[in-house]
Amino acid sequence: MINKITAFFTAFVIFLGSISLISEPAIPEACSENELLSLEGVIEKKELGDEVFAIDIGGYSYEEKLTAISLQGIVAQKNPSIVLIRSWIDKEYLKNVEQSGIKVNYETLNLASLIEKFKSYVSGYILYRESEFAEGLNVATNYATVNG
Repeated sequence: MINKITAFFTAFVIFLGSISLISEPAIPEACSENELLSLEGVIEKKELGDEVFAIDIGGYSYEEKLTAISLQGIVAQKNPSIVLIRSWIDKEYLKNVEQSGIKVNYETLNLASLIEKFKSYVSGYILYRESEFAEGLNVATNYATVNG
């Protein structure tokens, strides 16, 4: 019975994903700086918090990276204050953030410490079953990021 429910849910998610592939995007693509500025009301802009935590996720496992990315999205809904360092461009971005007067905290946090620091933003957790195409992980990550 559980396999039938899982198969139905997976088929439903794939169906919804297929519909989104054939529909027109709601946000127009900007081709110039002026066009990009005209999209300001379409995309909600949030200012960074007073203090930003720069987390180097280079040593994290795949699953830890996914959890950190979800946590970053959850926290950003209220107070964007986690920047995940994945490459040199993220470090350059953080230099600009510091130059703008925002404090950047370069703590070395493992995933457990990161979750502990931001646990007040999290309302629960999502369990998912690992699968060949990661559809369960995709749904779980999106659900967690949207719903905290």
